Amino acid sequence: MKKISVTYQFLSLLNWSFIRHKSLILLCSVIQFFMTIALVYGYSLIIADDTVQTVYYLASGSVTIGMITIGCTVSAQSISSDKRDGIVSYIQTLPVLRSLILLSDLLIWTLTALIGVGVSIAVVYLKFQILPQLSLATFLILPLVLMTMISMGFAIAYWSTPSTMTLITQLLLMIGLLFSPIMYPAERIPEVILRGYHFLPFIPAGDLIRETVYLGHSVSVIKLVVLLLWLVATALLSVNWLNRQN
Repeated sequence: MKKISVTYQFLSLLNWSFIRHKSLILLCSVIQFFMTIALVYGYSLIIADDTVQTVYYLASGSVTIGMITIGCTVSAQSISSDKRDGIVSYIQTLPVLRSLILLSDLLIWTLTALIGVGVSIAVVYLKFQILPQLSLATFLILPLVLMTMISMGFAIAYWSTPSTMTLITQLLLMIGLLFSPIMYPAERIPEVILRGYHFLPFIPAGDLIRETVYLGHSVSVIKLVVLLLWLVATALLSVNWLNRQN
């Protein structure tokens, strides 16, 4: 039997993933548009303080939570649907590396969701007249945050039943939206709770987008490492599931 090259495997999986997920371009853009509108204008009504600090928290926080929504919720629902419809089982019968299955889906999801991030940034600009800094760090951090959140969603969907997946993703969204200091300063929540949040990727993601992408500060290595660890750990979990279920 002729061995299929890794490059051919990856390009074929990438093409098929794009065909299956091309509708995501519109879906992600619409979701992130309305999410940003709700957060930016809704929080502005609740928080009367219009200082520079508040504006940057609202701007960066709305972009971050849009990414969390796409990554931890929408992507998980898509994988869960693929499992139910037998698409994942079919892919597992193909003579391809399991890591390439994950990588192709992860890349397509990230590229399509980045368009939605652009929509969120545009909405933020219309409200606050601020734009991200055009730097190498910006073009690295935004895809990294997206990939981390999407990888989390994939791992949750692969390892859980549909009902459990729904519960976990909604819980993560509530944690990210209501309790994580992404839309407001960290000193407003108890120190004990804050310590636990630093082990999750949400605060580091929000801080990197606010401090580096919008304010132009240097990249925090510790926060970058936290995101990378979550990305690698969840990706390994997904590949492990794909191998075990083969």
